[in-house]
Amino acid sequence: MDIVNKILNYTEQFFKTEDGYLNILGKGIKIIAIFIVIKILIRLSYIVIDKAVEKKRTRIFSTDEKKINTITFMLKNIIKYVFYFIGAIMVLDLFDINTTSILATAGIGGLA
Repeated sequence: MDIVNKILNYTEQFFKTEDGYLNILGKGIKIIAIFIVIKILIRLSYIVIDKAVEKKRTRIFSTDEKKINTITFMLKNIIKYVFYFIGAIMVLDLFDINTTSILATAGIGGLA
């Protein structure tokens, strides 16, 4: 048990400062983890969109194929950029940048 505590204390010094905050290496790993999770969420949402569109495609015969492809492409891009925006906000928050004004501006821009 003592060896495990020594290993944990030794590895903790690489990721945290003396004050207990994350250092550059810890923040870098957290940023990488955020974007890996975002990529996974984007791919999962693509799968859900493709399955939903495929159900509608087999059900409705009169719908134009080009319209379905365009709507699917636009929906995937919207989902992708929303997830990237959320990830960017999380990264900025990790560096203690006040993100409330950015979110307020995005909300006002969304209404306009």
